Amino acid sequence: MIYFPNNIFTQAIILNLPEQRKKEIKLSSSSLLVKKIVDNNENVGLVPTTDLINHKELFVSNKFGISFEGALCNNYIYFKQKENIVNELNLFGDVSSIEVIIGKILFKEMYNSDVKIKLIADNFREANKNLIVIGDKNFESESYKSGISLAEEIADLLTLPFVNYILVSNSEEKLKQVEGELVSSAKNIYNTFGKIEPLKKYTEETRNYILSNLSSLTFQLEEQDLEGIQNLLQLPYYHGVMDDMIEIKFLK
Repeated sequence: MIYFPNNIFTQAIILNLPEQRKKEIKLSSSSLLVKKIVDNNENVGLVPTTDLINHKELFVSNKFGISFEGALCNNYIYFKQKENIVNELNLFGDVSSIEVIIGKILFKEMYNSDVKIKLIADNFREANKNLIVIGDKNFESESYKSGISLAEEIADLLTLPFVNYILVSNSEEKLKQVEGELVSSAKNIYNTFGKIEPLKKYTEETRNYILSNLSSLTFQLEEQDLEGIQNLLQLPYYHGVMDDMIEIKFLK
């Protein structure tokens, strides 16, 4: 099986896969993806990059992932009104280790705030809180208009792209096979993005925003993206979240 998070970016990938391969795709909450991979050696999946902290044994594709370096992304920051000091950061949506680990580090680095992380389940649009909202909820509600792109903030911190999801597996052979198909289909993703079902439900303004910012979204990883992965995973080490640097097992 191939496991993906459920968002507009993975929907665009799926749309361009061969019909037989589409049958193998399973969608899952981002926080559960890595368990699906480690529990079965034949499974392949797109998992949050920081999941490697606890799963260094996984092989990682050096050719395919989901990378951002602009306004368009899967995660937006919303600040509580009339508050100068940020002490608490609330997470809503398809929360993963990225927002928990890197969110806290980002606020320390860029805003000098040692925030406490909390998960919320209520309607985030009615919550006057400091938030990171993850997933399509940002676009369904048009909240992104008042949000700050987490990808831009992380890219500024790293001076490299923010690779949100990496393609991994316990099986080097299986990963190479799936990687090849995904890379082959990637060239069509941008041309067909407007055809994905979720986009049809959004306002014209939101659709135009997404489609006009696709140039900052990358599926076929390049050298700067690989460097972005490495530097992103170094941040927890420098901030004392983990004891050792991670040696990433990129495919050869």
